[in-house]
Amino acid sequence: MNGLRHADRIHGHSAVPRTARRVCMPGRMNGAACLGPRAALAGITLVEILAITALVAILVCSAAGMLQSLWRRWALQQAAQLWVSDMNAARYHAVAKSLLVTVCPSVDGQRCAPEQGWSVGWIVFEDGDGDGRRSVPHEVLLRQRPASRVWARSQLRGAVTVGRYVMYTPQGRSRLHTGAFQAGSLVACDDSGRFGMRLVMNAAGRWRQEALSAGECS
Repeated sequence: MNGLRHADRIHGHSAVPRTARRVCMPGRMNGAACLGPRAALAGITLVEILAITALVAILVCSAAGMLQSLWRRWALQQAAQLWVSDMNAARYHAVAKSLLVTVCPSVDGQRCAPEQGWSVGWIVFEDGDGDGRRSVPHEVLLRQRPASRVWARSQLRGAVTVGRYVMYTPQGRSRLHTGAFQAGSLVACDDSGRFGMRLVMNAAGRWRQEALSAGECS
């Protein structure tokens, strides 16, 4: 016993740290409020672990939903910018080359497919006879196929006046094949139907973006 007591002491001090003996709550020094070394060093309980895990899961789900919404808005904005960029390119070519240039929906990148709508893609071509349809001699200037672009996750539908084609004159104005001025709007929606915008073309052939009211994409 004396040997054990001697082993427990080094230079007259206990080998066990004082903080490992008893831990008491501040301001309360009675025996009932003091914890032994095992209780003081105990980890968090299973209930606390489950509560923390549930909280982390809720935060992760909320963040994922926000990121998905941001991505959808970004993709729709990129699709709209792609559309306006191609329209501006067609208008610029019509003015630079002093000829008629038409943009129409196209599935195969060769022929116009107005009944399919703009969501399938489109082509820009020199429209020598001004009928709004591409024939073999007409050179295709640009092909846009949405399968490899963000437009694949968007929908684009238009009014009758701009639903089948858009034609630009050498003066940079838009017109129908009959010679009448051409103006109208397109509604662009993402594939979830939650986000959308309106693309409006005036009689001068210029496009602008407008917000949609609730439910227009549903």
